[in-house]
Amino acid sequence: MKVAAVIVTYRPTLTVLREIMRILSNQCDIIVADNAATPDEAHLVAAQVGNAGHVTYLSMQGNLGIGAAQNAGIAAAWARGAEAVLLLDDDSIPAADLVECLVRCARTLGPQAVVSANAIAPDGKEISNIRNAVGALPHCRDMMSSGALIRRSIFERVGRFDEDLFIDGVDFDWGWRARQLGFDLRLCRSTAIRHRLGDGSVAGVRYPSPIRHYFQYRNVLRLMLRPHTPSDWRIAQSFKLAAKLALIPLLMPQRMVRLRFAVSGIRDALLGVGGPYVATPRGKR
Repeated sequence: MKVAAVIVTYRPTLTVLREIMRILSNQCDIIVADNAATPDEAHLVAAQVGNAGHVTYLSMQGNLGIGAAQNAGIAAAWARGAEAVLLLDDDSIPAADLVECLVRCARTLGPQAVVSANAIAPDGKEISNIRNAVGALPHCRDMMSSGALIRRSIFERVGRFDEDLFIDGVDFDWGWRARQLGFDLRLCRSTAIRHRLGDGSVAGVRYPSPIRHYFQYRNVLRLMLRPHTPSDWRIAQSFKLAAKLALIPLLMPQRMVRLRFAVSGIRDALLGVGGPYVATPRGKR
């Protein structure tokens, strides 16, 4: 199975990006889809890719969001003859045998399965969307895109990632659409990526950068209305969104900034707004 890795970058730590490309260089083709916001940022990433060899650099000409970058990288992979893509974030360090293990898991499960690597935090804790899984290839309700191996035949049936969501929930939405069509989401526990979630934690709850509260509230509320969204996820998120509104002003740093982003996300969800965050008031697109 010919695999191409699609790494989406946005202001990456260049030493980490070099490490990802070094590890993957003997495993598969590599495409870097870069969401650099400025020409200077793009130049830095392009220089790293140019020095790596056998890596294709794809500029998104600005930050168009993870869905758009993944779609562009995947299209480039198909054009290069790939039969499957491995999706990775720019802070996900792959295991030395990642591609080999994922391909083996995919072949074991057959052509109806999307397989994802186990995600491990820097402290060694498992942060995959399925916890305390039993067995080597447990079923998943949700898909985390970083570390996922997707066959071309499956991607073309399910369709492109939703670019309108921009960042949060893009992978969950795609995975649920895949499940609705009868495809299977599985966790391949024989390999892993080292991945970081959030910027910090309070009272055991991890928190992201302030602007991510906007996307979290907007996109969760939008996903709740989609027919393929699992009902138990809707219920759980209803409680989580309410709890976060209480935790933000009480415990988190930059509390008022975070709260404003959350409220803006709620407003734009009600207005049907998608795409990137824009500070000025907007109407429905």
